[in-house]
Amino acid sequence: MIKIEELSIDNIKEYDSIESKYETNKIYELKKIDRGLGGFVLEPKSVKTFYKKFTETTDDWVKFFDVKDWKIFVAYDNDIKVGGAVLSFMLDRVGGKKHAVLWDLRVIEDYKHQGIGQKLFDKIKEEAKNSKDTEIKIECQNTNYAAVNFYYKQGAELKCINEQAYADYKDEIQMIWYLEL
Repeated sequence: MIKIEELSIDNIKEYDSIESKYETNKIYELKKIDRGLGGFVLEPKSVKTFYKKFTETTDDWVKFFDVKDWKIFVAYDNDIKVGGAVLSFMLDRVGGKKHAVLWDLRVIEDYKHQGIGQKLFDKIKEEAKNSKDTEIKIECQNTNYAAVNFYYKQGAELKCINEQAYADYKDEIQMIWYLEL
Protein backbone atom coordinates (compact mmCIF):
# COMPACT_ATOMS: atom_id res chain seq x y z
CA MET A 1 0.00 0.00 0.00
CA ILE A 2 1.35 3.41 -0.97
CA LYS A 3 1.56 6.03 1.75
CA ILE A 4 2.54 9.68 1.40
CA GLU A 5 4.57 11.29 4.18
CA GLU A 6 6.04 14.74 4.61
CA LEU A 7 9.82 14.84 4.80
CA SER A 8 11.32 17.33 7.20
CA ILE A 9 13.27 20.09 5.48
CA ASP A 10 16.18 19.10 7.74
CA ASN A 11 16.24 15.77 5.89
CA ILE A 12 15.99 17.24 2.39
CA LYS A 13 19.05 15.22 1.21
CA GLU A 14 16.99 12.02 1.52
CA TYR A 15 14.91 13.22 -1.44
CA ASP A 16 17.92 12.74 -3.73
CA SER A 17 17.57 8.95 -3.44
CA ILE A 18 14.39 9.08 -5.57
CA GLU A 19 15.61 8.89 -9.15
CA SER A 20 14.09 11.34 -11.62
CA LYS A 21 14.07 10.30 -15.25
CA TYR A 22 11.74 9.61 -18.12
CA GLU A 23 11.66 7.74 -21.41
CA THR A 24 9.63 8.87 -24.39
CA ASN A 25 9.14 8.39 -28.09
CA LYS A 26 6.85 11.42 -28.43
CA ILE A 27 7.28 15.13 -27.87
CA TYR A 28 5.19 18.23 -28.42
CA GLU A 29 6.58 20.12 -31.40
CA LEU A 30 6.07 23.89 -31.51
CA LYS A 31 4.84 25.11 -34.88
CA LYS A 32 4.70 28.87 -35.36
CA ILE A 33 2.15 30.47 -37.62
CA ASP A 34 3.48 33.47 -39.54
CA ARG A 35 6.71 33.50 -37.45
CA GLY A 36 4.62 33.52 -34.28
CA LEU A 37 2.54 36.60 -35.11
CA GLY A 38 -0.36 34.32 -36.04
CA GLY A 39 0.09 32.22 -32.93
CA PHE A 40 1.37 28.70 -32.64
CA VAL A 41 0.30 25.12 -32.18
CA LEU A 42 1.84 22.30 -30.22
CA GLU A 43 1.52 19.02 -32.08
CA PRO A 44 2.44 15.53 -30.90
CA LYS A 45 5.39 14.22 -32.87
CA SER A 46 6.89 10.74 -32.86
CA VAL A 47 10.65 10.69 -32.27
CA LYS A 48 13.34 8.11 -31.72
CA THR A 49 13.01 6.82 -28.14
CA PHE A 50 15.22 8.73 -25.76
CA TYR A 51 15.82 8.92 -22.03
CA LYS A 52 16.38 11.92 -19.84
CA LYS A 53 17.75 11.73 -16.33
CA PHE A 54 17.61 14.83 -14.16
CA THR A 55 20.89 15.40 -12.31
CA GLU A 56 19.97 18.43 -10.21
CA THR A 57 20.16 17.66 -6.48
CA THR A 58 18.74 19.17 -3.35
CA ASP A 59 22.20 20.70 -2.75
CA ASP A 60 21.55 22.82 -5.86
CA TRP A 61 18.19 23.91 -4.48
CA VAL A 62 19.62 24.84 -1.09
CA LYS A 63 22.47 26.76 -2.72
CA PHE A 64 20.21 29.01 -4.78
CA PHE A 65 16.90 29.18 -2.91
CA ASP A 66 15.49 29.73 0.56
CA VAL A 67 13.92 26.31 1.11
CA LYS A 68 12.88 26.66 4.75
CA ASP A 69 9.17 26.97 3.85
CA TRP A 70 9.16 24.28 1.18
CA LYS A 71 7.04 21.16 1.62
CA ILE A 72 8.56 17.84 0.63
CA PHE A 73 6.47 14.71 0.26
CA VAL A 74 7.63 11.16 -0.32
CA ALA A 75 5.56 8.21 -1.51
CA TYR A 76 6.50 4.92 0.12
CA ASP A 77 5.72 1.31 -0.75
CA ASN A 78 6.50 -0.17 2.65
CA ASP A 79 9.99 1.26 3.26
CA ILE A 80 10.87 1.88 -0.39
CA LYS A 81 10.79 5.49 -1.64
CA VAL A 82 8.86 5.26 -4.92
CA GLY A 83 8.08 8.90 -5.61
CA GLY A 84 8.20 12.43 -4.36
CA ALA A 85 6.87 15.92 -4.82
CA VAL A 86 8.09 19.33 -3.69
CA LEU A 87 5.97 22.42 -3.19
CA SER A 88 7.95 25.63 -3.04
CA PHE A 89 6.81 29.09 -2.23
CA MET A 90 8.51 31.62 -4.45
CA LEU A 91 8.45 35.37 -4.16
CA ASP A 92 6.62 36.98 -7.06
CA ARG A 93 8.76 39.65 -8.72
CA VAL A 94 5.71 41.85 -9.06
CA GLY A 95 3.86 42.61 -5.86
CA GLY A 96 6.18 40.70 -3.54
CA LYS A 97 3.64 37.96 -2.75
CA LYS A 98 4.75 34.37 -2.35
CA HIS A 99 3.03 31.86 -4.59
CA ALA A 100 2.93 28.08 -4.80
CA VAL A 101 5.16 26.31 -7.31
CA LEU A 102 5.19 22.60 -7.98
CA TRP A 103 8.97 22.41 -7.87
CA ASP A 104 9.34 18.71 -8.54
CA LEU A 105 7.22 15.62 -9.11
CA ARG A 106 8.80 12.24 -9.69
CA VAL A 107 7.96 8.55 -9.58
CA ILE A 108 10.56 5.83 -10.00
CA GLU A 109 10.40 3.74 -13.15
CA ASP A 110 8.92 0.51 -11.71
CA TYR A 111 6.04 2.43 -10.10
CA LYS A 112 4.96 4.70 -12.95
CA HIS A 113 1.36 4.48 -14.24
CA GLN A 114 0.01 3.25 -10.90
CA GLY A 115 -1.58 6.48 -9.66
CA ILE A 116 1.30 7.53 -7.41
CA GLY A 117 1.95 10.75 -9.32
CA GLN A 118 -1.74 11.58 -8.96
CA LYS A 119 -1.64 11.00 -5.18
CA LEU A 120 1.43 13.21 -4.86
CA PHE A 121 -0.12 15.91 -7.04
CA ASP A 122 -3.32 15.83 -4.96
CA LYS A 123 -1.21 16.29 -1.82
CA ILE A 124 0.53 19.30 -3.38
CA LYS A 125 -2.85 20.84 -4.26
CA GLU A 126 -4.11 20.28 -0.73
CA GLU A 127 -1.02 21.94 0.79
CA ALA A 128 -1.21 24.89 -1.60
CA LYS A 129 -4.86 25.41 -0.66
CA ASN A 130 -3.95 25.19 3.04
CA SER A 131 -1.42 27.99 2.48
CA LYS A 132 -4.23 30.12 0.99
CA ASP A 133 -2.79 30.05 -2.52
CA THR A 134 -5.24 30.36 -5.39
CA GLU A 135 -3.07 28.73 -8.05
CA ILE A 136 -0.02 26.55 -8.53
CA LYS A 137 2.69 27.30 -11.07
CA ILE A 138 4.13 24.24 -12.84
CA GLU A 139 7.07 23.90 -15.21
CA CYS A 140 7.79 21.06 -17.60
CA GLN A 141 9.37 20.53 -20.99
CA ASN A 142 7.80 19.77 -24.36
CA THR A 143 9.95 16.63 -24.49
CA ASN A 144 8.30 15.20 -21.36
CA TYR A 145 5.21 14.06 -23.21
CA ALA A 146 3.70 12.21 -20.25
CA ALA A 147 4.12 15.22 -17.93
CA VAL A 148 2.54 17.61 -20.43
CA ASN A 149 -0.48 15.30 -20.75
CA PHE A 150 -0.66 14.80 -16.97
CA TYR A 151 -0.77 18.53 -16.19
CA TYR A 152 -3.31 19.10 -18.94
CA LYS A 153 -5.47 16.30 -17.50
CA GLN A 154 -5.27 18.01 -14.08
CA GLY A 155 -6.90 21.10 -15.58
CA ALA A 156 -3.76 23.25 -15.70
CA GLU A 157 -3.60 25.98 -18.32
CA LEU A 158 -0.49 26.52 -20.44
CA LYS A 159 0.32 30.22 -20.13
CA CYS A 160 3.97 30.56 -21.17
CA ILE A 161 6.35 28.94 -23.63
CA ASN A 162 10.06 29.74 -23.68
CA GLU A 163 12.14 28.31 -26.51
CA GLN A 164 15.43 29.50 -25.00
CA ALA A 165 15.09 28.49 -21.35
CA TYR A 166 17.53 25.58 -21.36
CA ALA A 167 21.06 26.35 -22.53
CA ASP A 168 22.12 22.70 -22.17
CA TYR A 169 19.06 21.35 -24.00
CA LYS A 170 18.56 23.54 -27.05
CA ASP A 171 15.81 21.29 -28.49
CA GLU A 172 13.66 21.56 -25.36
CA ILE A 173 10.98 24.15 -24.80
CA GLN A 174 10.00 25.30 -21.33
CA MET A 175 6.27 25.14 -20.68
CA ILE A 176 4.77 27.03 -17.73
CA TRP A 177 1.35 25.87 -16.57
CA TYR A 178 -0.97 27.36 -13.96
CA LEU A 179 -3.58 25.41 -12.07
CA GLU A 180 -6.34 27.38 -10.37
CA LEU A 181 -7.28 25.97 -6.98
